[in-house]
Amino acid sequence: MTTHLPRIVTAAFAALLICTSVTQVQAQIVPKILYRQPQVGVEYIVKELSDGGKYLKIQGVKPGSPAKRAGLQVGDWISKVENTRVNSQARFDAAVNAAPDRARFRVWDKNSRGWTSINLELRSVGQPQPPDGNGNNGQNQGLMSIWQSSLGGTMRFSSGNQQQIIGEANAPFAGRSDMVVTPNDDGSYNYTYQQRGGFRDSGFGKLTLRDWNTIDAYLVNRLGIRVDFTLTR
Repeated sequence: MTTHLPRIVTAAFAALLICTSVTQVQAQIVPKILYRQPQVGVEYIVKELSDGGKYLKIQGVKPGSPAKRAGLQVGDWISKVENTRVNSQARFDAAVNAAPDRARFRVWDKNSRGWTSINLELRSVGQPQPPDGNGNNGQNQGLMSIWQSSLGGTMRFSSGNQQQIIGEANAPFAGRSDMVVTPNDDGSYNYTYQQRGGFRDSGFGKLTLRDWNTIDAYLVNRLGIRVDFTLTR
């Protein structure tokens, strides 16, 4: 018995080390729980950052959702909704449900690698809102405004419904144009335009909301010339 005791102890100790190693590896590969927030349109995990605090790391963004239209991306982090610190599913859901139609999110932008504030128009994803007093559907309310064009002049979207929006462009030298805008499923908009006077130009283009204060846009005139520009509130 005495002769074999060191061998037995060594084997037991080795087995203990192996079990501990396997347990550590298993603990490392256990995936984080993936949560969904339908009003915002994101999938996320709760994860600690180097500062020791827990934040929400975005794993997915639903096309056409408030998050998509506001410019949130996979890899961004959310720390606050309005003034509420969100570090769990329960706190995030409660903050979203308590927020008004538009809420300010504190977000770590993976591209700029810094914290920024982003406004989201909150609504239930896929559920159209009732029309307002002008007959406009809530899905398109983020577009309804007067926008300043980087080319000079303005674009104004003021009436319509979920399927079609009526707008007007007023450009230097070119004058006014009538616009007809149709929303796409991904949150962007196609449009056609027809000038009222001047060159009597016509064409088409696309509007893509970068966030609630910026639109990336382009137009293609009747000669086939494409011009890219930006709209800002």
